[in-house]
Amino acid sequence: KTAPRQRLHVGTSITDAAAILPKTQMTVSTWLRIDSAGEWTGFISAVQDNGNYEKGWLLGQHRSHFAFALCSRKTGQLTYLESPRLFETGHWYHVVGTYDGRRQRLYVDGELQAEATTQSGPIDYPPKGVLAVGAYEDENEYYPLTGLLERVSIWHQALSTKDVKAL
Repeated sequence: KTAPRQRLHVGTSITDAAAILPKTQMTVSTWLRIDSAGEWTGFISAVQDNGNYEKGWLLGQHRSHFAFALCSRKTGQLTYLESPRLFETGHWYHVVGTYDGRRQRLYVDGELQAEATTQSGPIDYPPKGVLAVGAYEDENEYYPLTGLLERVSIWHQALSTKDVKAL
């Protein structure tokens, strides 16, 4: 018997959530505590990453580094940003990913951790999938958060570094 999946879906599919998903700019933000980390964990995701097929975005962690991935229509592939330092389990962090249509940034506790200019233009979403809170979930993968989330937010604009610090 398989354990039930612990996450929140916004709508039954990504097309149901399309009206609230950012199109050209975005900020995704959460306060969180990770109690246990595997290779991957998702905090908020609207992603498909199946081999060469990559679309959408993800805020989460990879091998104890905070991560923000995003795919634009320009590249058709996800660019993964990772924080250079390892996080500690059991501690609260504020993690933010921004994309202004040209520049992708990852912040932890108000400090810029990584940025890239690989992506540009509109965000490229998969035609099917889910907007999941509390997990990285796509067609063939499920990596839930073991911990707590607080104040999950998605904006249709890229907040400035000053605004991220103010959060």
